[in-house]
Amino acid sequence: MPLARQYAGGHVRPKNKAEDRVDRRMKANRSPDRLCALAIRQRGMFGRTFTRIIREEDSDAVWAAVRDNVSRDAKVFADEHASYNDLIGLNRMARVNHSKVYSSENGINTNFVESFFSRIQRAYVGIHHRFSTKYLDRYVADLAWREDTRRTSNGWLTRSILAQALRRPTSRYICGYWQGNKPPDLIWEGDPAAVPR
Repeated sequence: MPLARQYAGGHVRPKNKAEDRVDRRMKANRSPDRLCALAIRQRGMFGRTFTRIIREEDSDAVWAAVRDNVSRDAKVFADEHASYNDLIGLNRMARVNHSKVYSSENGINTNFVESFFSRIQRAYVGIHHRFSTKYLDRYVADLAWREDTRRTSNGWLTRSILAQALRRPTSRYICGYWQGNKPPDLIWEGDPAAVPR
């Protein structure tokens, strides 16, 4: 199961004069609106995609996502980011160093999840033109569903959506949207029991 992350939102416009510009890669100079989409993707033609929106990459968020959504028998593929170091005790793991190769000779890569992130980038640029960070979880979940059902006929997708919509009760988050009922932020804030101390 490839595991990776992608940042969205929170663009900081650079100053006009070069001497006034700051290094926007540093945490102190980033926008507080910048969020991270964490994704776990099952390999194979009909693999499922799990997504979670987090404030920034940290080992607690990664640990909780893998613990709750990945079988202990599955092998996790990830890049060399430090937030994945704690997963070694949780699942079998293989890492690929992207500064050297994108795919190692023995087949270790994160291409499945990177293809999902390319779909997010394409949707941001071509379909939506921007994502509101307040609804980023819904955008990413919709794109994960589209990625998971990309080989399914439009007729089946339409019937499936209608059947699921008719079976479920009225959403307390969406009902009354135009009257000012705004949904809460769906950003994972942390789990105190995520990583054993």
